[in-house]
Amino acid sequence: MDDLAILISRKESILERIDISNNKITSIGAGYILRVLRSDKVLKRLNLSMNELNGNGLKDIKDSLKENKTLLHLIMSECKISDEIAVSIGEALIENKGLISLNLSQNFISDKGGFSIGQALLTNEKLKELDLNANQIGDQGCDGFIEALTKNTVIEGINFANNKLYDSSGQKLMHAITQNKQMKKLKLTMNSISTKYLNEIENCIKRNIARLESVNRTAVVSQFAFLKNELTKTKKVKKESELVLVQKKKLKEEIYEDVNILNDVQNNQDKGLDDLKQQLIDLADYEQKLDINIVEAEKELVETEKIIKKEITKQADKLNQLIDCTMLIENKVRVARKEYKDAEIQHRIELAEIKESLKNFKDKE
Repeated sequence: MDDLAILISRKESILERIDISNNKITSIGAGYILRVLRSDKVLKRLNLSMNELNGNGLKDIKDSLKENKTLLHLIMSECKISDEIAVSIGEALIENKGLISLNLSQNFISDKGGFSIGQALLTNEKLKELDLNANQIGDQGCDGFIEALTKNTVIEGINFANNKLYDSSGQKLMHAITQNKQMKKLKLTMNSISTKYLNEIENCIKRNIARLESVNRTAVVSQFAFLKNELTKTKKVKKESELVLVQKKKLKEEIYEDVNILNDVQNNQDKGLDDLKQQLIDLADYEQKLDINIVEAEKELVETEKIIKKEITKQADKLNQLIDCTMLIENKVRVARKEYKDAEIQHRIELAEIKESLKNFKDKE
């Protein structure tokens, strides 16, 4: 039993159902499991039936059921449960936020334990099915359920069969059921209750079932209409979303295309500027090496430099004309080179004679 408790307590445990009925488990062994239930977040169904759970080991059941919010179904049939334990179960049900079905059939629960469980239904807002079949609950124990049945809107079924109920309980249950609109099942067979009360209670249950089915059908139709409307809206939104996605994709492609074009233009502009700078450097080197001292050549050089500066200014204002400007500069450079070369050939003989004149000319400037 320790091993089972350890298995349940593991964080990685995935056990949702445990059936250890008819295993000669005592209240001490069950106590271990109940202590683990305080922190368990997975287990949903626990069957402890046909074990002897009437000892002190179940003293933890109150705290266990109060703290556990995951366990949905607890079965403790034929466990020799006494009133003392039943009272603890009743006190636990007051604060329990998980159980939707509880089976305590074929135990030793009498008026005290039954009354406690009935009183718990005044505040419990989760429990839907309660099986107290084949216990020893009498009219005093049943009194604990009367007020609860008039106020509780969650409980749907209680099994009181094979107990010790008489007409006093039958009459009270009949009046309570007429006020309860949620009950679908109230078993009272094998008690000492007159047929007239049993029939009236059965008729109330039938009316509740018919009303609930009608409400459910109306709710289903309403829900279907709502879901259909929501589906139509969803399809419309989906269609609009798909259209938006197409437009977004198209816009994204256009943006990428524009970015690529801008990158190409920028690269071409950078390349054109680099080429222009290199050509200016080459031109400056050529001018330094070229020792032309003819006045006409200097005038032509000045004119060419003016053209180059003018073209450079234009390039600064209009980057998109870089290529044309570059070609113009290259043409000018080629012309200048040809003219400079021709002039050098023509005037090489006269170079010696005009050097002195050129020197004097530069000194004057």
